[in-house]
Amino acid sequence: MNLNNNLYFLVRYIPVLMQQAKIYWDMENYTQVEKIFRKSVEFCNEHDVWKLNVAHVLFMQDGKWKEATGFYEPIVKKHYDNVSFGPTCYNANFFSI
Repeated sequence: MNLNNNLYFLVRYIPVLMQQAKIYWDMENYTQVEKIFRKSVEFCNEHDVWKLNVAHVLFMQDGKWKEATGFYEPIVKKHYDNVSFGPTCYNANFFSI
């Protein structure tokens, strides 16, 4: 399988994964959301949307804030010039694609 095929499947897989995780997010079962994301780490660990949502779910769990920053920091650094620091930065777009 070549890189284009992998990217094609990843782009199709991420929305399905996010919808599955959203079911548990809406129930505030963040531990289960984390489990879903951990099962997909092998396939998705380089995808920014995946990393951002992992960071969100870790942030929502007590005692995992430091781990969450490990996911947030590279994204912020990568997109620093495009980040708006106005009030909209507080409205995280969870499960966005």
